[in-house]
Amino acid sequence: MKNIDKFLEFSESLKLVRNANVEVNNKVIIDDIYTDLLPKNGILSKVNLPRTTILIGRKGTGKSTIFQKSQREIDKNKNYLSIYIDVKTLYDNSAPTLPTEIEALPESKELIKYLIYSNFVKEIILKTKCKLKKRIEKNYIVNFLGLSEVLLEDVYVELDKIENEIDGVFKQLNTTLITSFKNSISSKVKNSDNANLEASTTKGIGVCISCSETAEKSIKTEFDNSLAIYLDLKKCFIDNIIKIRDILKIKTLFIYLDDFSEVDKYAQTLFMDWFVAPVNNLSEDFVKFKIATYPKRFHYGKLDNAKIDKVSLDFFDAFYTIEKKTGTADISAMERLALDYTERLLFNRFKVYFPNNSWEELFEIAPNELYEQLFISTMNIPRKMGYILSYCYESCLIHDTKIGKTAIENAALRYYNDVIEEYFLVNEYVCRPFGDKVSNEHQYELLINHIIKRQIDNKEHLSTKKEKIVDTSHFFVSNDLTYLLDNLELNGFISTYNQRKDEANVLSNIYGIDLGLCKKFNLIYGKPCTNKTNKHTLSPLFNFNNLIMEYFNGTQVIKCDKGHELHYSQLDNIKFFGMKCPICMQENIITTCSVQPKYAEIKQKFEEKEDNEQINISLQEYMLLDILKKSQKSISYEKLSSNVDVSLNSLQKLIEKMLNKGWIEMDLDLDRALNKEFVRITSKGARLFDKINKIINRVKIEKL
Repeated sequence: MKNIDKFLEFSESLKLVRNANVEVNNKVIIDDIYTDLLPKNGILSKVNLPRTTILIGRKGTGKSTIFQKSQREIDKNKNYLSIYIDVKTLYDNSAPTLPTEIEALPESKELIKYLIYSNFVKEIILKTKCKLKKRIEKNYIVNFLGLSEVLLEDVYVELDKIENEIDGVFKQLNTTLITSFKNSISSKVKNSDNANLEASTTKGIGVCISCSETAEKSIKTEFDNSLAIYLDLKKCFIDNIIKIRDILKIKTLFIYLDDFSEVDKYAQTLFMDWFVAPVNNLSEDFVKFKIATYPKRFHYGKLDNAKIDKVSLDFFDAFYTIEKKTGTADISAMERLALDYTERLLFNRFKVYFPNNSWEELFEIAPNELYEQLFISTMNIPRKMGYILSYCYESCLIHDTKIGKTAIENAALRYYNDVIEEYFLVNEYVCRPFGDKVSNEHQYELLINHIIKRQIDNKEHLSTKKEKIVDTSHFFVSNDLTYLLDNLELNGFISTYNQRKDEANVLSNIYGIDLGLCKKFNLIYGKPCTNKTNKHTLSPLFNFNNLIMEYFNGTQVIKCDKGHELHYSQLDNIKFFGMKCPICMQENIITTCSVQPKYAEIKQKFEEKEDNEQINISLQEYMLLDILKKSQKSISYEKLSSNVDVSLNSLQKLIEKMLNKGWIEMDLDLDRALNKEFVRITSKGARLFDKINKIINRVKIEKL
């Protein structure tokens, strides 16, 4: 079969992460393959406006690609200057260096955390300065703007001022934090000695209150106060870039912040309150930010919502405003736009990789059927399309078999098993919506043991009734309950398909279950709101409001500081009183309630059945073992970096740790032959990987 190698390149180009360049014959092809989600480059045109813009979309929706294309467009304008910053990589590289005697203390974790935050704020400012300098130093920028040597020197003076002042500020801040920490430890030791003395001289039990929480609050307070005292961002940064603007005679500096949602909430809060918001609000309309974020994982801080644009890339949020009837979204128009995007996305790349249209001979289904099947499989997420087509290359093309509908569905199942479910179960640091109170374990049990089980029952019920339509891939819940499912949606198990009023005239979210998950449990996937299927989709059979409420009534409780427990169904009433415990209020005591789990979680079962202390592995380490184990061959650093969501620099540090643990080893023969660094999994690493998977599989079986 011809052109299968080209097809592999084509599919892999859709999988690239972050700001990776897509090249063919050593030529960057972003201008040829860029495909806007909306007609007439609607997304790109909005991102290119001189306004601060929040680009919202789940992993793989193309945020980095949009930034890459936008930056190329912006750089063509003499009045604009742009810089790109990978926030996650910057945060990962912000680890501090501490004296050995301090780092060895258990309490130093809190200090390290806040020093990371301190370095993060510092590095984002200095990185902006360095990126700005590099952009200016590029010959085409200098020539484009017609800068003289004298003016260029003036710019460098202002850039050096930024670095010198910021270095001084954060050196003072970190010194203050370390000093405060030392004083706190000394005080804790003294209090502990006094408490022990009390215990030895009285018949009762002396009370020694743990200082860990107090120490944490103390460091945080010291950190916040020190920032307020030492960091005058206007004086040491904003004023300097305003002067640079006047020297360069440019109108707008665009700062692209990628992977913003990959850092935790407090880091985002610091970043937003101490850098983004002040620069955005005080730079005399000079600096405009372009920020890539996940749904429900963004801290707006002091950004004025009226002065920023929000652009969504996920299916429903992107298309629901296009056409409306009777106050709800027209799903037919949305589907047409989605299919149009899928067709344009694939066709633009096919033109590059298959200029003679030879790609059609690789499929046994018509193009229109291909576009529809990929839309259903991926909900228009380009990276997911890349994975599915790459899987089809492995399952079909290399065996001289054309790709058909069944192959795509099987690839969707593999994607669900290998990517969505596997990493969700293993990753204790999985990205979660801010404010989400439901553990990943509870979410998974809700999904598999309740939502999926109900759909299986629904399928059997419809089959028994001899209904013509038995698709059970969609369900709906009222809007006031959707926040309980945000984590499942963010991590790809379900997707919002539409919003409609149900038979009780209540506005509800219609969710589509991932096609791979449907196939795993033999659920029939159907589009919910076409003429063929809308007869039953919003019937009470698919109303999951009670199912969700009963689940949370049974698995979580509202508990106050005094130990009083109340039903989860009373949450709205308790929120009305500011989460104060009604039982304590009757006793004239004021205590705060919180939502707490009531049963042992999946993670705790891991700990019961296996000594989890012996399995000290991060998600990224597990992902690398996964890729290497399944490939059964050596893989280059570059390929690993493009398949795992880490930069090459971060990957090198990760590989170094894994080499020291003996889980992987260098392939020196390939290294010498190809002049590239390759690694492969060791037998020790393979045994560890199998051990983890056995634990996961046992937990799945027990839950089902």
